[in-house]
This record gives sequence, C-alpha cells and structure tokens, in this order.
Amino acid sequence: MLYKYFAPDRIDVLQNCRIRFTPPAAFNDPFEFRPVLKTVGSDPELQQQIDLDFNKLVDAELAKIGPLLSLVPKAQLDRLRANARDKVLPLFRSVEPALITLLKQKLDEEFNKHFGVLCLSEVWDSILMWGHYAYSHEGFVIGIDTKHPFFNQRRSASDEFGFLRQVRYQKSRPIVSLTSSEALDWFETKADVWAYEREWRMFLPLSRAVEVKHIGATLLHLFDFPADCVSEVILGAKCSSAIEAALLSTVAVFQSTPVVYRCGIDDVDYKIIRKVA
Repeated sequence: MLYKYFAPDRIDVLQNCRIRFTPPAAFNDPFEFRPVLKTVGSDPELQQQIDLDFNKLVDAELAKIGPLLSLVPKAQLDRLRANARDKVLPLFRSVEPALITLLKQKLDEEFNKHFGVLCLSEVWDSILMWGHYAYSHEGFVIGIDTKHPFFNQRRSASDEFGFLRQVRYQKSRPIVSLTSSEALDWFETKADVWAYEREWRMFLPLSRAVEVKHIGATLLHLFDFPADCVSEVILGAKCSSAIEAALLSTVAVFQSTPVVYRCGIDDVDYKIIRKVA
C-alpha cells in the first residue's frame, strides 16, 4: 500500500478518477531532475565513441574525392587519419563547458515537456505531509493498492515508464555523465532532508494524458486511474463535516468500496491516529 495526500478541494480526483502526473518544474523541490553534470563522459568513454564514429565520418568524406584518392599513399592517409583522431578529444574538452550549459538547459526543457511524475508515500500518518500537502490536516489521503495493473504497465526491462520506483535519499547531489549506464538513476534521487516522505514515484509520458487543464499559466496533465486501486480513504484530523460527507458519498458508488478512516491526534504523543469513519 502506498499513499497520496490531497487538499480538501481535490475531491474531484476521486469523483472523476483522474490524477495529475506532474512535470519536475512544478515540484516543490527545485533540485528535482537536476543532477551535477560536470562532464559528458570520461576520456576512455568518449575516446571509444570517437573511435566508433571517426572512421565512418572520415571514410564518407574521403569517398567524395573519388579516383584522386588513389594518388595518396595509404601509409600517409593512415598517419593523417591518426593525427586527426588524436585531436578530436582535446578539441571536444575545450568546448565542453559551453556544451554542458546548453545540455542542462535542454534537459530541463525536454523533461518538463515530456515527463509526468506521480509521487506516492509509504506512510499515511506523516504530520509534516498532512500539513504540507493536505492543507494543514483539512484534506485527505488515499491508500493505493500498488499490485494493481495500473502500476505495472512496464512493457520491457528498458521501459522507463509505467512502474513504481523507490526514491533514494542522500546528502550530496548525484554527479552523472551522459555516457554512464546508470545515468538515469538520478530520476529517483533526492536530498536526505526529504527522507521523511519515504517516496515512490511513477513516470508516464505527458502525451498520454486524457485531459489537460489550463490553470493560469500552469498546465495540469490528468490521467485516468481505476477506482478499484483505491483501498483506503483517510480523512484529516481537521477535515470538515462537509468534505467528509462529500468523500463518503463519492466512494460509496465505487464497485470496490474502500475503507474510510477519520484521523485524530494522540492524547499523549506527537502521533496521528485513525479509526473507521
């Protein structure tokens, strides 16, 4: 079971069974999807790529010379080819800082244009998350059955979409290179100050959204989700009677009716408790 916190005015999520997948730029953490990109790759990695592509490019250009090429001794061509290849990596390193600046900007643009993220939590009783994401405990939380096929849409081992990933927390920002086989690990890495959220996340292409709402300058990409993946609805400790009534009437028509709880505060400890509503 994983959980999603909502403000009270988001009853529409359950009424319409549509939920937002959010691009990283709209997250409350400005470091999301922004690893430290110091280099495109190590010297051996880049040299390997140069060696793979260089001969093809040179051969294509030499072919344009045609019969005149036969007038140049092969040994001389080989020396010229080797000298030129040896200059590619130093030349690339000289322009790399400017290239990295452009790459960072392009990565930001592309991620926010194409990626949507659904963020869930392992815990329903986080005092901080009730305060931050559920309108100071006036909202509600839904408990989600993550074994449902909706959360298991991955089509192959290389598919980056349609499955849940556990977020890792660490003190330092991840340092990546574009040639690393683990370059995408930073999709699921956050600063350890967020560790209390115990987050899991799922990506879907924004192009699959069934509805896009314009709220001022903000675009909300909404995705259908099946009602039967909702196993619990948890009302906040300060949830109003009107919101409670609206939530109860909404889930009452679900084919698989979720258990509804009402939260309270413990008499002794800093702890949220709940009981069936």
